[in-house]
Amino acid sequence: MTKSHRLFLLFVLFVMSCGLVLLFVVGTEEQLEPYTVTRVSIPSAATASPDSASASVSETPRVNINTASAAELDALPGIGEVLASRILAYREANGPFPDIGALRAVDGIGDKTLEELAPYIFV
Repeated sequence: MTKSHRLFLLFVLFVMSCGLVLLFVVGTEEQLEPYTVTRVSIPSAATASPDSASASVSETPRVNINTASAAELDALPGIGEVLASRILAYREANGPFPDIGALRAVDGIGDKTLEELAPYIFV
């Protein structure tokens, strides 16, 4: 086998290897499924005590997560200053959220937190 044949075979192997790597890397992106609210439990006025820590949905206005300020996000149950700043940073870097389920991409927000927030937020 001549030197030019070896170089050609090496080139072909290199191109095939790059193609396989791209095939596996490009195909492994995790897609977020849209979040749907299947059930919302709203505390009734009869069972909620005036000094209870949790406010009812009717007392807390709904917040648009695409336009909310840090203070508005911080006022939501389960969201503090740190998560509010992460939401704002994510929104600035990636644009508006297409649906409330996209909040799961923000570090620190999982399904449980999102389920608690769902009655209080919208896009």
